Amino acid sequence: ACWLIARLRGACFVCDWHNLGFTLAPRLRGLYRVLEHGSALLPRKHLAVTAVLGQWLCQNFDTGRVATAPDRPPTFFRPQQPREVLRAEMSALFGGIDADRALLVSSTSWTPDEDFDILFEALQLTTQRLFVVITGKGELRASFERKFKTLPASSVIVKCAWLSSSDYARLLAAADLGISLHASSSKLDLPMKVVDMRGAGLPVLALSYPAISELVQHGVNGLLFRDAPSLADAIHQALAPTFHGRRHAPFQERWHDMWAAAVKPLLLPHLPLGRRA
Repeated sequence: ACWLIARLRGACFVCDWHNLGFTLAPRLRGLYRVLEHGSALLPRKHLAVTAVLGQWLCQNFDTGRVATAPDRPPTFFRPQQPREVLRAEMSALFGGIDADRALLVSSTSWTPDEDFDILFEALQLTTQRLFVVITGKGELRASFERKFKTLPASSVIVKCAWLSSSDYARLLAAADLGISLHASSSKLDLPMKVVDMRGAGLPVLALSYPAISELVQHGVNGLLFRDAPSLADAIHQALAPTFHGRRHAPFQERWHDMWAAAVKPLLLPHLPLGRRA
């Protein structure tokens, strides 16, 4: 439909790829891949959220050159000061956070593609006193809330919540660590939650897969893990004074900066002269 409308209007049809659809449909994977491959030949220009996704499209879907247009956080995800005030706000919001507990945060839609058993098992292995907030709604939330309640409250407290955008932004600014269990059906996309965490300057512990290194560099702005034991080790390492003592520099580039640098030059030749400013 988009291709037809673009043809009728003489417009440039651009496809912005954030994942591979056929990887989300295991029962119809072969058919979906053929259809998606055919559809990929219709746009005149292509954007991809990661460089590795762009390379895959070029090599496997014959798209030609694909420009990388990575996600960037909105401006309200940013470091906020003083963090002691933010921490007090979060303590009031969640019913009390002891001063000696590290504040960890994750977000999820509670679907099977994020394995929170990894976090549950890692929290049983860790020796730190932790307060963990997991935001989001979804079908698996209730079952995991029951599991998390079996953890010893003397060492780990887990709260599941649904927050407003402003409260979530303040939570990220107050937290000590962010955790991402996003596995990626294609292994080629990136989790938006990590983009937001990076916007707040929050160090991130992320499940390792091929594309994640475009966003989280191990030992630089976070740590990568493979399973529950390595996540427990990453929590211990990230909360050590040599690592935790420094908040990492947030993204300087925001969405409008990325658009101006990566997308505008691609589209500019196809815009009417009066709209090229």
